Amino acid sequence: MSFSEFYLTLSMDLKWFTPDDAKTFTKNAIENSLLKEEKDLIKPNFNIDEIKIPTGFYPSEQILQQKEFIKEKIEKKQDENILDILVEKIVEKSNLDKETILKQIKEIEKEKNITTEIAALLVGKEYALDFDDILEKTEKYVF
Repeated sequence: MSFSEFYLTLSMDLKWFTPDDAKTFTKNAIENSLLKEEKDLIKPNFNIDEIKIPTGFYPSEQILQQKEFIKEKIEKKQDENILDILVEKIVEKSNLDKETILKQIKEIEKEKNITTEIAALLVGKEYALDFDDILEKTEKYVF
């Protein structure tokens, strides 16, 4: 079945999730290889004949809590990547090692009492770096 048929079945027919939760659940199932997409169709990535679903089955609250945990984990990972990307760009442009750049960032962070990411932007500015491609993402994270 198609992606929309699948999530609508979960939400409208089975009444297991809200439509948004059903979409997220489906995307997570694909990302975790429980389902696979083939030619705009969603298919199970396991033998369905081996699965027995009890009558009256309803997913527990934990599945939705897991979704929030996964979402938080993804957001945290993206946030960690912001600093890594900034530092990587500075290292590349300055020809200094990562340790030296991190030391400079920490000094500015303490001196000006600002976040690490903003300090990294200031260090990058010292090396005339252009952060247009990551500025919005950094701004969103910081503010």
